[in-house]
Amino acid sequence: MDENGLAALQAGSQGYYVRRDGTHLPVITCDNGPDYFAQGVVRARVDGRIGYYDTRLQLAFAARFDGGFPFRNGSVEVCDGCREGAADAGGRTDIVGGTRLRIHRQGNALPDSP
Repeated sequence: MDENGLAALQAGSQGYYVRRDGTHLPVITCDNGPDYFAQGVVRARVDGRIGYYDTRLQLAFAARFDGGFPFRNGSVEVCDGCREGAADAGGRTDIVGGTRLRIHRQGNALPDSP
């Protein structure tokens, strides 16, 4: 268990975070394990869309993007109409295509987004 009372688990190709009370969240797999929390949120795919969840495993804001990166410096780059590219030799994939924008922690686009 980490400082938030969460255990990180990997079952097959699916990563999870699990709370002591049994609440669990399937998250994106990153580096052969569950995605990392960045600035208090983690990425999860809900009905094919990317959403961000807090350390209570509660939705931080609506899952409405096709792709998204971890938060950094209070914002994150997300995209619509994008997809995962081909895996490199290390098994990592990049997000290709689509329209990208930068959003802040409440899920709204920042004014300087492309």
